[in-house]
Amino acid sequence: MVMALVGAYAQYRSSLPFDFLFSEHTWKQHDEHEFKLVIPQSLHKKVSPTATVFKGMAPRYEEVGVSISTGESGAVVVGAAQRFSGKVTIN
Repeated sequence: MVMALVGAYAQYRSSLPFDFLFSEHTWKQHDEHEFKLVIPQSLHKKVSPTATVFKGMAPRYEEVGVSISTGESGAVVVGAAQRFSGKVTIN
């Protein structure tokens, strides 16, 4: 019974979105024209992650179009031409 509850809870947790909050200072300069955020799989815990990026601060966020890819070992990599504060929601 306990194992079933643990398994159900683990499945429930993995279905919840993961929010990664960041500031302008979180970005790392990738090259002279691009900044990157790298969110490792060990942090978001998703097997096949999809991500949406929002600019702003709580409670007002606005979805923005940026480069999003899955890097080495399931990391979510976000690229942008300029730094900004916001959040990445990973499903």
